[in-house]
Amino acid sequence: MTVVDNFKTVGEVEVDRRRRISLGKIGRPEHTRYIVAEAADGEIRLIPAVMIPEREMIIWQDAALRTDLLEGIADATAGRVRPAGDLSEYLAADDDDDADDGVSTYSIYFTAKDSDAVPTSADAEYT
Repeated sequence: MTVVDNFKTVGEVEVDRRRRISLGKIGRPEHTRYIVAEAADGEIRLIPAVMIPEREMIIWQDAALRTDLLEGIADATAGRVRPAGDLSEYLAADDDDDADDGVSTYSIYFTAKDSDAVPTSADAEYT
């Protein structure tokens, strides 16, 4: 068995006539998407990857935002939340996420460290 740069030879594959390969039992079953990297000498590496929707990419690009989000999730998990109240004034007039039933329900909670000026009424409903 050959080991080079922390990689060990675990098998051999052959391309078919359409230049495809099958990994068979090579790799981990949970890895279903890969980034393919090719070196100048022709060496090809498959790097396990996950797809992140573009709208969520900011969470991975902004460390402070990611920290705040994780703190908020921890607060919610621990029950340190309270209702935010009626936030209908912040919705755009053309916001119709739930247009099929004519009613949009939003439950927005703030963490305990948020301002005391936050209203404490229950969920807000909009038509």
